[in-house]
Amino acid sequence: MQHLLFVLGNISVVYISWALANFFFSDVESWQRRLVGFSSYTVVILLLILVFGGLGALKAELVVGTSFVIATLLAFKLRGDWRSGPAADISHSDKPRVKRADLETIVALGLIAAFGGSLAVRAAFDGTNFGSDDLAYHATLVAHWLQDQRLSLAPFQYQSYYPHNAEALSLWFVLPFHTDAYASLAGLYWLGLSAAGVAGICRALGASPVTALLGCALLLSSVVIARQSFYFTGVDLAGTATGLCAIAIALTSVRTDLPVVHRPSICFAGLLAGFAAGSKVSFALLPILLLLFIVLKEARFDSRRNIATNAALFTICSWVTGSYWYLKNWIIAGNPLFPAEIGPFVGPFGAAEQFRTKFLYWLIAAPDELLQYSTTFIRWPNWGPGLLLLSLLGYFLVLVRRRAINSTQAQSDKALRNNVFTVALIGLVFIVTFPFLPFSGSTNNMNGSMVIERRFLLLPFSIGLALAVCMAEFTAKNPAFWRGFFILVAALSWISPFSPDSPLTAVPLLIAAVFVGGALLPGVPGSIRVLAIGRRCGPMPAAILVFLLLAAYYPVKQSKNDENIYAQPPQIVGWTPGNVWRSVEVIPDGARVTVFGPGTTRYYPLFGRNLQRVPVRTNGDGSAYRQIHELVADTSVDWLWWPLDGRETDPARVLTVVTRAGPPDLSQFIENLRSARVEYVLVTRGFNDSWPAQKGILDGSEAAEIVQLEDRAVIYRLRS
Repeated sequence: MQHLLFVLGNISVVYISWALANFFFSDVESWQRRLVGFSSYTVVILLLILVFGGLGALKAELVVGTSFVIATLLAFKLRGDWRSGPAADISHSDKPRVKRADLETIVALGLIAAFGGSLAVRAAFDGTNFGSDDLAYHATLVAHWLQDQRLSLAPFQYQSYYPHNAEALSLWFVLPFHTDAYASLAGLYWLGLSAAGVAGICRALGASPVTALLGCALLLSSVVIARQSFYFTGVDLAGTATGLCAIAIALTSVRTDLPVVHRPSICFAGLLAGFAAGSKVSFALLPILLLLFIVLKEARFDSRRNIATNAALFTICSWVTGSYWYLKNWIIAGNPLFPAEIGPFVGPFGAAEQFRTKFLYWLIAAPDELLQYSTTFIRWPNWGPGLLLLSLLGYFLVLVRRRAINSTQAQSDKALRNNVFTVALIGLVFIVTFPFLPFSGSTNNMNGSMVIERRFLLLPFSIGLALAVCMAEFTAKNPAFWRGFFILVAALSWISPFSPDSPLTAVPLLIAAVFVGGALLPGVPGSIRVLAIGRRCGPMPAAILVFLLLAAYYPVKQSKNDENIYAQPPQIVGWTPGNVWRSVEVIPDGARVTVFGPGTTRYYPLFGRNLQRVPVRTNGDGSAYRQIHELVADTSVDWLWWPLDGRETDPARVLTVVTRAGPPDLSQFIENLRSARVEYVLVTRGFNDSWPAQKGILDGSEAAEIVQLEDRAVIYRLRS
């Protein structure tokens, strides 16, 4: 039954996405229609998850059944379109298209197939990587939702109040099996959608198909981009992927060659921009920037009434996919950005605490510290050989060569220059505002050293690559030379000594041959069409075959995930966890279990490999965990961000609530555990071999008995 739900749900959503793209985008160019169909996959899934998760009916049978019913109804409604195939390719060009350079296209497709094929094999057949954040809240959040059967507020610290659109896709792949076997498919999808978004921007600006393919190849060759696809969620890649696609679709919504506004494009760009904003707060600028672009572009030829209508449509659609988590925070905590204090909204993460985590703090407070520059500029260039410089070159060329842009399409040179400048401006806004964002200079730590994560700038990095390849076509006297240069840069990622940790070390030549051969079949356009088999059936035959193979491989994939969980390195949780997580399996299914000691915020493995146990988050005194917004009015607690005064009871770098009285009162520890309906307790010790104080209480109580003893962990059962 689980295998059937997995296959049926995914092929239903694939069909819904393909059918809607062909129905609403029949009058646009084929590349745009395919981009809409590809990106609709995650929008459809998000809407299903929000509806059923909000109703408290998050069950695989209900969600998959609904998707199948919708797909069936669409099949009957659009059966004429099914028979006739997709609409003919529409081009609004009066000038001849740039002739495809066959050799360059083949090489670019080969690079895409090699990079994409190796990453696809890894995601589909190897175990999912579980990083620190995955164990703390990405994967843990999904597990809580599945157990609660609703989009509940998980018992974390401040991560509970994050927007979680990206986790919705991970949840989709976990839902049928109730295990994390195929959670890695989420990262693979975001990777593919990011590449499609870069290609879409190139095509929307009027670049040739081969230029779009080179943009894809460069993006996929980046070790930073690739690494983000290996984990449970890939939240930064999710916002980047949907953001890139939103920009591409928005560029085509207002046609520069005809006084026509394509409203389906405006609506879909809004859905994608809202999805990005609902993935991470830092992407919230994107809907605003795209709304300004649409309004200003329309103002040239449209009436005020139409402009207002289109602006309203874009805004409504962006709210549909992006507002859920912010409205939820507003309702339960009175602050859409809780726990951050911003404007009229109050929260424990005040202005001073926010400033200490910003990159701006280091530029102002400690500009002479050599360490901050060494940690930043030694690691930062390692995006792949020359890729960071190439991305920066894209922005530079727009600024200095903007007037040299010549259009090969129907749009005027001036219109093309404005569109290119708009794309560059969006990327530059994200670069300029980055130092002012919380956590841009530190990771969850108000008192630590400067840390700048490259993954926070994936969107402007990707935009820069798209601009670089486009500017080479629009302004260079010899575009063929620059295409060869881009191919060389992408190919160097396979052998570069600057990326010793690059996962792209084995070339699946067979897969590359299949991908390239399929892309070069007679009658297939030069733009990306890798998995589509036949013009009449669209991607359905390939989707059915892929998901059937994945369903058959499920037992092996799950065993590989289990091994990854058991092999977590000590730096992730503070102790060697392999034997501990294996020993937890002695706890009966359905039991309620809590944990004390180092690494207690990263408790995802407590759920069990089939989510068969119920982790109970407790405070240091054994009492049930209370959410941060419930404690805001409590004057008996202090709000500290990774305090260094020795009063913390949980050493994780998180927003910590501590009592002014100091360490927790353990006099009622056992009674508090029973009140929280805890049945089993896991206690761990850290690197200094010291056990937490809770262990002494359990050892000295007749109410607790040891059921498992390991070198660094003990499991107790509470007697009734």
